[in-house]
Amino acid sequence: YDQDIEFHGDISPVLLCASTNVFISTSGGVGEPLNVGFFALKPDKRLLLAAEIMAKGIKFNKQTGWGGAGFKPSGGYFVGAECGQGYVHTLIYQKKAAVARDALEAAGLPPMDAPS
Repeated sequence: YDQDIEFHGDISPVLLCASTNVFISTSGGVGEPLNVGFFALKPDKRLLLAAEIMAKGIKFNKQTGWGGAGFKPSGGYFVGAECGQGYVHTLIYQKKAAVARDALEAAGLPPMDAPS
């Protein structure tokens, strides 16, 4: 967990929900669409493989994001876009981006069921 994430009560229901193949994430307080301080999903080696595949040769650009995938739903660059926060956001949420789609497919996964 990041320092800006705090749980009150039992986290078990969140993890139980994630175990049903639901990706659970949080957004941040300064405009970032994904806060990697907390997310939960059912462990799957194929998703790790997809992240590794996408990393090969990809570059970040402050105007176009990871591999030109953009920043939607953000209007542009957001805090942490150049780090894990933006990288995971691209892989999971940028379904129309070739870099994410191709990596997921190469790892044997369909595009994540997330908003376009």
